[in-house]
Formats: sequence, C-alpha cells, structure tokens
Amino acid sequence: MNPKKSFYQWRLRVPSNYIVRLVVLTLHGVTPGSCASHRLSAYDFLLPLQNKIITRWCGVPGAWSPPVIRLTSSSNVMLVTFSLDRRKESNMLKAYFQAVPKVVCGGRYISWNGTVSSPYYPSYYPPNIDCSWLLRAPLPGYKLSLKILVIQIQEKSPGSNKCDKDWLEIDGVRYCKAIAESNRNKEYGYSVAINFHSDELVTHRGFYIEYKAFSHADRSCPST
Repeated sequence: MNPKKSFYQWRLRVPSNYIVRLVVLTLHGVTPGSCASHRLSAYDFLLPLQNKIITRWCGVPGAWSPPVIRLTSSSNVMLVTFSLDRRKESNMLKAYFQAVPKVVCGGRYISWNGTVSSPYYPSYYPPNIDCSWLLRAPLPGYKLSLKILVIQIQEKSPGSNKCDKDWLEIDGVRYCKAIAESNRNKEYGYSVAINFHSDELVTHRGFYIEYKAFSHADRSCPST
C-alpha cells in the first residue's frame, strides 16, 4: 500500500456466462470495529451503489488463516474498494480473482445419502438467486434425515417477524439465523423440499447440509 494514498478501487470483469470469484489471502491493518477508518467493500456492480453491496468487511475478533474471505458476484463484474488508515504502516491487501462458470443451482435427487449446499460454497453465495431442491428416499417406507452443518445467512431486518432478506427453507420452515446444535438434525418424510433465496445485496458463507435415507425398522441401508 502507498502510505500517501488512503483509498483504492478495482473494477473486475470476466467473460460473459462467468461470475467473479474474489479470494482475499491477506488483510493486514483491518481490525475489529475499525469500519469508520478502513474497510474492504465489494459490489455486484462497477459503481459503489449501496443497493449492490455484496459485503463490507472490517475485521473480526480472533486469528484468521488464509483465505480471509471468498466472495462471488451474480454476473461477470465486481467492484472492490479498500480504504485504510494512513497512520498505520502495516496495511496490506493481497487477493486474486477468477472467472468461474455460472452454475445452475437446485435439482431433484433420489439417493441414499448426499449433500446440499449454497451456490459456490464455501465461497459467499451470490446476490439475487433462487434455488430449489427436491430430495427423495430411494424406496417407499424410508425417510430422510437432514443435518445442517453450516448456516450463515443474512439475518432478517430489525423488528421483522419473518425472514425478509435471505433465507433457507426446509419442508416449509424458513431459517435466516444461526441454529442451535440440538436443532440441526431433523427427520422428515419420504421427500423433502429445500429452497434458498438471496436478495440483491449483502451475502454470507451460506449453508451446507448432509442427508441420508433411513428406516425405523432398519436404520442401515440395504446392501444392494
């Protein structure tokens, strides 16, 4: 970083039919609670519009190991800005970006076990997406057990009594905040519908779910 310069911006563009993935490897000089003086911001556009912001990062408590953060856009462009405190000599930002093919999220799956995750997990999911999955047990009489291993989604608006921004919906129940460990593993029927929605701004790491088919009569899968 140039000690005489306090603001930087990069306009990232990749070929059409691809999205931008930004991977931040090193971010020195950004400490918790320092957003007023220096911060890293990413936008789902080539202008710093507040309704297009993907994330604003200004540090969190605890040690980080590379990569610090992985972000994805919804289209083939991304704007990255970095403002810093010129009084500090240890400011450093090291990152790279990639062109990643667009994925079609969702689908129908008939399987004994598998996983479902937000698009591009463990990178931050893109803004403005909708995904639907339908999971089914391979045989009648079997049910599905789902375990949510990770869920980090933009929370609802203050004062709202429902998930009005981003949400994960499992069998008609919507989630938009951390879930207690005791509530992460649930049993469902022969089929389960999963829906995921993100609005046009602010994304997070997303979710990762494991599922498996079982029968109360025989909790193990058939050998065939």
